[in-house]
Amino acid sequence: MEWISVNPLLAQGEFGMETDTDFLKLGDGVRHWIDLPYFLGPTGPTGYTGYTGYTGYTGYTGYTGYTGPGITGYTGYTGYTGYTGYTGPGITGYTGYTGYTGYTGPTGPGITGYTGYTGYTGSTGYTGYTGYTGTTGYTGYTGYTGYTGVTGYTGYTGYTGYTGYTGPAGPTGIATLVTDPNTVLYAGQVGYSTVGSIPIIPTMQMSNIARVDSYYGNDSTGNFLGLPFLTVQGAITAINTASASGIAIWVMPGTYNLPASGITLPNNTALRGVSLQTCTLQITGATANTTLITMGESCRVEDLNLSLTSSGHYSLTGINFGGTTTVTSKLRTSTLTVDNSASVYSGTSNVYGILCSGTGTLGPATFSFNCIKGSTINVKSNGNGIKRGILVNNTNIVTTRDTNFYVAQPPDVSGNTGSYVGVETNDPSNTGSIQLRSTTVGSITPTTGQTYTASDILQTTPATITNPTYLASAGIQIGPGTDLVRKTAGGKGFSTYVYPTIIYYGLKGTITSAGVGWLWPGTQAVSAGTFPDPGLPSAYFRVQQPCILSGMSAGLNVAPGGTNTLTLTVYYTPIANLTTFNGYISGTTLTITSGLVGTIAANQYLVGPGVTAGTTIVSGSGSTWNVSSSQTLGSSGSPVAFQANLAIVTPFTITFNAADYNRSFYNASLNLNAGDLIHLYSSYTSGSPSNVAHDITCQLDLF
Repeated sequence: MEWISVNPLLAQGEFGMETDTDFLKLGDGVRHWIDLPYFLGPTGPTGYTGYTGYTGYTGYTGYTGYTGPGITGYTGYTGYTGYTGYTGPGITGYTGYTGYTGYTGPTGPGITGYTGYTGYTGSTGYTGYTGYTGTTGYTGYTGYTGYTGVTGYTGYTGYTGYTGYTGPAGPTGIATLVTDPNTVLYAGQVGYSTVGSIPIIPTMQMSNIARVDSYYGNDSTGNFLGLPFLTVQGAITAINTASASGIAIWVMPGTYNLPASGITLPNNTALRGVSLQTCTLQITGATANTTLITMGESCRVEDLNLSLTSSGHYSLTGINFGGTTTVTSKLRTSTLTVDNSASVYSGTSNVYGILCSGTGTLGPATFSFNCIKGSTINVKSNGNGIKRGILVNNTNIVTTRDTNFYVAQPPDVSGNTGSYVGVETNDPSNTGSIQLRSTTVGSITPTTGQTYTASDILQTTPATITNPTYLASAGIQIGPGTDLVRKTAGGKGFSTYVYPTIIYYGLKGTITSAGVGWLWPGTQAVSAGTFPDPGLPSAYFRVQQPCILSGMSAGLNVAPGGTNTLTLTVYYTPIANLTTFNGYISGTTLTITSGLVGTIAANQYLVGPGVTAGTTIVSGSGSTWNVSSSQTLGSSGSPVAFQANLAIVTPFTITFNAADYNRSFYNASLNLNAGDLIHLYSSYTSGSPSNVAHDITCQLDLF
């Protein structure tokens, strides 16, 4: 190997040898070959230094030209400098870069004149900081300097004498010539070879390191002192055989095939690649239920590209956090892909990027443990079954930060009912939780005609949220910086750190002094026939961007009393359901003439220029329909533009019973798109004694 032309970077502790000189260099993992010093054994006697040749005569220096005739101006008077006092006996420290000068010892009684500010001085040795020097008196003006004459030619430089002969080289340091490629070097021994395709046998002196190297490794000779293993499983087997603890498995660049059954990390072990970009651990073409990595207690997996693939329907898991590993072990700066998307759409398989099946719990001081950080989890599948980026199905508590979970759309979007979800909690004991911070979760929402289901998150358990405060309830807890790409939660509730939008409603006064109706965003005074608003179309809040309605809470200043109730119900009008057409109304008959987009149906409210407020479609079909209010609008020759829509009731409803002052509901979620309309409807019952509910406040929480 031509060391100088290739100029390689040797790993720390790795030797390289020049076969033409037998010189060695020891790598430090930082400097390339030409920057490394030679590694020498005991230095032999230094050869005699040859005589230095005579230095040639230096040529004569040319005459300096005459100075020009310019007259040098007079120099102004310099201000008097005051007497400097005696310097104290302080010891001067090492000289470094001159910046501020340190304090000087006590100054004698002499009075020092003001010294001008000194400009910055170039770098010197380290000096202590100097205090500020007083101002120097003003210096008189300097006269103009005359022109400098032409500089004469410099004489020729004499020849440099010959360099003496270099003495003979000292003996080479101790090394072992290796002729058998299977030779095992003992700890600290240096070996070299002059034949074969590998002229240099690298040796690293390491401690508690199980190095895995796809080129130099040998599972039968590898050890924890520097000799490499060929496979990751070989290193794990050696750790288990020796009952070793605190071993780091260090994976060199390459692609490593793991056993078909996957690997289980011994407790208190680290598994780390040299670089995520160049180190891959994989199982390809799995033909049985497979877990790629089972995490041990107090373990760490880092800087690796992890892959598990199959073309069939099997239960596949990328990493399984069992026991208490979600609070003792960590996944860092890695990518994990679990992929059986080539399987047929009619089959069934459960595919998990990460499965948290243990019992670890977090306390107040360990909320930032982050068992998954700086990593990307990809799940790609097809057909029926459960497909999850991460599933928490036991009592363990999981924390993530700076992580991406992505579950791809199946190649076959119809003909199967698979469930594709980024993050799910489904612990039967209602304890398992996941805290997401600075995390992105994405899935692909199915459209009309597609039969699979998908959502970014899905809190299957707990089904009931008694306290929506962040970290107060088990399940999915959306922390700061977390993004749900599709803004979908599968119709289930969840807890969140912050709500991007709060819609506030207020109604001041005794509720029964007016009828039932729609509340307007903001606060209004109760007024019969006006607030609540009984008219149509319903008072609304228009959604400006995709979001999730995640909960509602409301309060009363005075409870209903008696056996009375007051109910608040959220409706919404999907923009996708908006129907438009041209036509006319004569009496109670609506005739559609052209331009129908959407579907006409009974109970839709009708709006358009001149339409009587509150008009709804009662019945009909085709182009002829009956409406609730008699009116004349347009004609067959001059039709007008109409819109028809229907507000849909949602699961979000709150009922105040006789003695209730505060109520909330966070056990569901509703996906909303830009342009959808949100409505809030108020109704009540009143018996004897009458309903005395007073002053409503209500907020809707949008994520």
